[in-house]
Amino acid sequence: MNTENLGYLQKQLLNLGFGEQMNEALEKQIKAKTPEFTLAATNEYSKQSVDYTLHFKMGDQNEMYFFNKYDASLREKDMQQTFYINKGSGITAKEAYNLMDGRAVHKELENKDGENTKPGLRLIRTTKPRTAITSSIHFPRAGITSPSAPLTKWILLVSAKKAPATS
Repeated sequence: MNTENLGYLQKQLLNLGFGEQMNEALEKQIKAKTPEFTLAATNEYSKQSVDYTLHFKMGDQNEMYFFNKYDASLREKDMQQTFYINKGSGITAKEAYNLMDGRAVHKELENKDGENTKPGLRLIRTTKPRTAITSSIHFPRAGITSPSAPLTKWILLVSAKKAPATS
């Protein structure tokens, strides 16, 4: 077992707001050399429960594991969303709750050119067909996608704020 990789993943979970509650289960799965596995967590915010399913996968080399994404489900509103992890960072557990509860989140993200931006992120529920809004949905470097749901779609709106020019 790669203890450096385990420590990195545990720190990553802590930084993303999942705490240390899954450390033992994570270590058990890594010791068992499970190629791909999920861990479950539940957090409560403002008396609303959010269920998380965290996805881990073993890399092709060196028995390294990667935390690729997590699914968040807000029980009270029957909402689900997948959040991708990019280079060890992404939307935190609490930010995911805020987005799913209808609030905007300001987050420093890396755009496709490698530049850091601070867009305002917000999820909006819609019933429009996915083909009509394809360009608004995909923002992979932000670590967010819009999954297909039977009756609804989720759209990610990104409103980038431009910094004032410096003289």
